[in-house]
Amino acid sequence: MAEHEVRQRLAAILAADVAGYSRLMGEDERGTIDALNACRDLFRTAIEGHAGRVVDMAGDSVLAVFDTAMGAADAALAAQAEIVEFNADRSSDRHMLYRIGVNMGDIHEQADGSIYGDGVNVAARLEGLSEPGGICVSGKVRDELHGKIARSFADLGEHKVKNIAKPVRAYRMLAEGEAPAARARVSLRRWTVAAVAAVAVLGIIAAVTGLYPGTSDGESTALALPDRPSIAVLPFTNLSDDASQEYLADGLSEDLITDLSKIPQLFVIARNSSFTYKGKAVKVQAVAADLGVRYILEGSVRRTGDVLRINAQLIDSTDGSHVWADRYDGAADDILSFQDQVLAQIVANLSAELGEGTAPSFASDTDNPHAYDAYLQGREILRGGAVDQVETAITHFAEAVALDPGFGRAYAGLASAYWRIVKYEWEFAVGNRWQDAYDGALSALDEADKNPSAEAYALRADILADWGRHDEALAALDRALALAPSVAEIYAGAARVYNYIGRAADAERSVRTAMRLDPHYPPEYLRQLGLALFHQQDYAEAAALIERAMARQPDINGDLLTLASAYGHLGRLEDAEAAIARYTRHMHEDFGGYQPVDEVCSGRVSLCLI
Repeated sequence: MAEHEVRQRLAAILAADVAGYSRLMGEDERGTIDALNACRDLFRTAIEGHAGRVVDMAGDSVLAVFDTAMGAADAALAAQAEIVEFNADRSSDRHMLYRIGVNMGDIHEQADGSIYGDGVNVAARLEGLSEPGGICVSGKVRDELHGKIARSFADLGEHKVKNIAKPVRAYRMLAEGEAPAARARVSLRRWTVAAVAAVAVLGIIAAVTGLYPGTSDGESTALALPDRPSIAVLPFTNLSDDASQEYLADGLSEDLITDLSKIPQLFVIARNSSFTYKGKAVKVQAVAADLGVRYILEGSVRRTGDVLRINAQLIDSTDGSHVWADRYDGAADDILSFQDQVLAQIVANLSAELGEGTAPSFASDTDNPHAYDAYLQGREILRGGAVDQVETAITHFAEAVALDPGFGRAYAGLASAYWRIVKYEWEFAVGNRWQDAYDGALSALDEADKNPSAEAYALRADILADWGRHDEALAALDRALALAPSVAEIYAGAARVYNYIGRAADAERSVRTAMRLDPHYPPEYLRQLGLALFHQQDYAEAAALIERAMARQPDINGDLLTLASAYGHLGRLEDAEAAIARYTRHMHEDFGGYQPVDEVCSGRVSLCLI
């Protein structure tokens, strides 16, 4: 190959790094370097022994290229097996645990042996999704290995990853003999149709251990029952022959959660956590321990043409009995009245605990079933998170408001879609100028305010905070909480505003409330709690929380600045320098250059190394 020649080809890529590397270096630099060199030798042997080529071993990372997915997978398995033996003689706190990602895609290979391209980038993102000691592969690799390897795979769902236009389907390679459903982490996207059954925890305040899916650190916590009636609505199962009706079952479940969250005396688990169980055959006691609630609502939806059949049941976990169960048959146009009936039944059955006169009005903000149907489709598509889905979501929301000009939540959905284009700077990707998206968001939000909803107030708060109008943002959050006092996302939004304006104790209180309402909380909650504790000078715990957030979502460059500052306050100067170097490298990769740390820190001294 000529000196400057670049060859494009299809290849399998292996990317790996050490989990907790900064901690290991901070505690024993010399010993960690020796262990790292030993593991590099093990990787090199495994890679070359399976017809691969080592491209780079900078720092704690490993990058290798193979002609086949089988070669990359075999090398990954061999390396992990050797590292397990290597760790056998080391104390558990000194284990070298590698996360490995394997992808198959196009690469550009230069004469000097370096490689780049989307194929490499996806492998690196899969590495970030892997568990310490585990292997995470793309859908292409999983398909290529099917029937050729004596391992099963757990579907982790689709993930929107940095610098990759389309979501990436990820799979965890299971341990030998491990059943596919045994330990699979569940994606926050709804990706399969299946029956879900569950009960909740015993009706006493007890210490119950629940493991949070989606985390890579295996942290567990004990959840006691709240001091008020508590309920989780599991995703209703779509029993229709048409899988495209999934949005209807999901929308029904989500609206029930939304309306129940309007009852101040009721503790309602967030959609994010409830939907973790979608498509999983789970043990009811595990669900009970995980969510820490007394009541479970579950059901199913079957749609055949214009005919709708819905089954629903409310379970009291105290004795596993059905507090109430019923079946509804009717026209699809009656779905709104069905929701009202279910909510009324729940309130009636819990009235002794809720107290008289506590139920709010459940009147929907639309009586047009076709507008409601379009709104549900728009909401489902927007939740996918991909840039190419935003325009489709906007089309559905626009249809909803055209059918019912007074449909407040549909206007809020339209505003959210436009605001996402603004916030993530997607205007070129969707063919929509920034000013058009900006004006569209504000115009739709003004219409939403005519029939206010918690969603509209929460979005208004986010926009006001972005403008620096903090008092108004907090007032909007108060209005959102008044309408829906059990919504985790609103408490998390409040924490973001509190952190931004320097009210750290309030931020901590808000995000901890969000975490209890959403036990399967996203990494953003860890990030906000870490910032709140940082501002309260608890630098060790702040660093630990940000590290956990980065293990689950490694592409937020601002986390590296927070870590650098926390490490600096703790005297971990080498770790601080490593974090800054990593930030610099990422900014070069993302933007072809970077903003110097002293400029980033201007006006944000609390987040930077001082």
